Amino acid sequence: MQLPLVDVFKTPYEVWSRRKLTMEEALQAIQRAGHPVFEAKDQMIARVTSPLEAARYLVRVAADNGIDDFVNDALGSEPLRAAWQAVMPARTPSELSRYQREYSKSDLAEVDGVINTVGVPLSPGQTLFHGGLWPANTDQLVCTRPLSTTFCPQVALRNAEHRGKAYETNRLDLFVLQIQTSRTKAFAFKRVGTQLGHENEVVLAAGATLRLRSEELIRSDYRVSQWGAPDKQIPAYVLEVDCD
Repeated sequence: MQLPLVDVFKTPYEVWSRRKLTMEEALQAIQRAGHPVFEAKDQMIARVTSPLEAARYLVRVAADNGIDDFVNDALGSEPLRAAWQAVMPARTPSELSRYQREYSKSDLAEVDGVINTVGVPLSPGQTLFHGGLWPANTDQLVCTRPLSTTFCPQVALRNAEHRGKAYETNRLDLFVLQIQTSRTKAFAFKRVGTQLGHENEVVLAAGATLRLRSEELIRSDYRVSQWGAPDKQIPAYVLEVDCD
C-alpha cells in the first residue's frame, strides 16, 4: 500500500496587486456578490504552478501568509489527502505527538519505531518541503533520524530559521523533496482538531537516502535574526532533492 499522490499546486497559486473600485464598479460588485466589495485584482505579481516554483517564490519574498491559506484550502478540498488520514491511526501515538510538540523531549528511536509500525510509504513523485542545511561537500546522505517535511513551503522556511539555525550557519536551504521509491514509511499528522495542524507535517522514518539533484542560489541578501544579536543577510538556496 502507498499513500496516493497529492499535488497542492495543481491549481496555481496567484498573487495580485489590488486597486480600489470606482463608485460605479463598487455598486455593480455589490449587486453581483450580495455584499460590499471595495477592491479588485489589478496586476498579477506571481503565479506558482509547482512545488519548485513555490520554493523559489517563497525564498524571494521571505514571507507570504496567503500561501499558507492556499495550501490549507487545497488540502482541505483534496480527497486524496483525506485518504491519507483515513489510513493513519485515529489517535496520534503519544511518542509522535511529543515529537511534534516537544521535539527536544522526544525519543527519536521510539519515534522511528512508531513510524515504521503505523506509517505508510509515499508514492513515487510525491513532493514535500523541508527547511534546513545540506551538508557541505556531499551530494548524498542517509537520514539517521526521522525527517520532518511539510506540504507548505512557508512552514519549511520558518523551520529553517527557527531558533537562529540559519543565522548560526550563515546559509538557508529550502529543500524541494521528491519521493523516488516507496521504501521509506511516512506518518501524516492530523490537520484538524490539533494545535499544530496548520503545519501540514509529514514525518519520514529514519534511513531515507537523500540525493542532491540541483542547487540554486535565489538571493544572497536573505535577512535573518537572532535574539540579542543584530540582523544579518545570508545566501538562501532552493535545493531539488530526491528521496529513496
